[in-house]
Amino acid sequence: AGDCVPVFRKLKLTGNTEIPRQLSMLDDGALRAWTKSEAWSLRNGVLHGAAQASPAGQVQPNHVSYLRPLLDGESIEYEFQHEADKLTAHPALGRTVFLIEPQGVRLRWMTDGKRDWTGLPEDNAVVEPLNRRGPRPLPLLEGQWNRVRLTLEQDRLTLSLNDTPIYERKMEPENDRTFRFHCDPSGTEARIRNVRLSGP
Repeated sequence: AGDCVPVFRKLKLTGNTEIPRQLSMLDDGALRAWTKSEAWSLRNGVLHGAAQASPAGQVQPNHVSYLRPLLDGESIEYEFQHEADKLTAHPALGRTVFLIEPQGVRLRWMTDGKRDWTGLPEDNAVVEPLNRRGPRPLPLLEGQWNRVRLTLEQDRLTLSLNDTPIYERKMEPENDRTFRFHCDPSGTEARIRNVRLSGP
């Protein structure tokens, strides 16, 4: 994990090997495949993200990152619980966060706080109207579990909410495709389950 580089020698696979087309990303109770802060934990198959405050009392954004990037032809799907101003979770690829809100998807650049070279505030957000899809308001179920699917095909990301496409965007070459869950800096918490990776 982190900066460690695994080294193997004389690796052999024997028997009837089978490559799964889908795998659960939350089977590891210790979240060993994720890079996270102390604000994130896995309990009874549900990933919990707590609001994280700085020493000065200001709420800071926080995220949890999967160690393997999303590759072309692959999809990640999951369910998150939504309660306005209390519970929500936003997906991200690289530093691009897709804010799923009732009136549509907005984009946020994930910053490093005061150290970030852009000078953007942590709660920055922009609208890309030509990339929005689906109805208004979005089919976001209040007080319930919502299902999200991200699919990457030829560098184009498609985002669906409860089986309805809501966003489509060409991803920049410099985006490293690292998948993350992002908690909003307003102080909302996250509840996420049934995270699955699928592909060829």
